[in-house]
Amino acid sequence: MVELRKRGIFYSIEGKDALCLASRLGIKLLEKKVTHSNGQTNVKVSCGFPKSALDKYIGKLVRFGRNVAVFENGKVVEKIELVKREMEK
Repeated sequence: MVELRKRGIFYSIEGKDALCLASRLGIKLLEKKVTHSNGQTNVKVSCGFPKSALDKYIGKLVRFGRNVAVFENGKVVEKIELVKREMEK
């Protein structure tokens, strides 16, 4: 499930999902170095888009066959899951 997290006026996708989806969605992959209090440095990856394009990118993700959860203020506000249905004859 792809998690879209609201960050101000943008929605972001983080981690492995960002790595595999940024190019498919046509958005830039961002890399940020994070230094922890123990001195260890990690690279955090993300990609994002403005909230005005939320419907557009949810549509793309669903067409890619991905389930989507939209988070605002740490809470799920919308969940889009694909449902496979078999045709009856």
